Amino acid sequence: MDSVGIKRNKACSMFDGETSPLARTRNSFMRKIAKLTTALAMVIAGLVFTAAPALAAPPPTVSAISPSSGSTVGGTAVTITGAHFVTGATVTIGAVSCTGASVVSATSITCTTGATITAGTSSVLVTTSGGTNAANTLYTYSAPAPTVSAIS
Repeated sequence: MDSVGIKRNKACSMFDGETSPLARTRNSFMRKIAKLTTALAMVIAGLVFTAAPALAAPPPTVSAISPSSGSTVGGTAVTITGAHFVTGATVTIGAVSCTGASVVSATSITCTTGATITAGTSSVLVTTSGGTNAANTLYTYSAPAPTVSAIS
């Protein structure tokens, strides 16, 4: 009797025993499935999954600076407008670093001009991880007016 309580004739059953043709076919099939499963697991284990590469940040652009002029002594608070500004951006005006550069938004940076000995038009350059904007002539340094401290 089998587990269900049905009496079967062993001589007529193709499923009984491990030597019947069907049992041998089943066992061969199971061995092949086991080999394929192992091979598939090895392939999956060999795959390296990586995140998609980060897209490069676009270079910044500068369209204006306000005010557009200041003293060669420096110390003028300015606001630069443009696009693609990101945290960590640096600013130079006429090859002089701006101090306290703060990215207010992707389109606005504030900073304070540094001192220079050269009066005249200067390029406002913003540098980010995406690069540096194109040169321009948006800012003008002016020599301060002389002051009279004494008359004799």
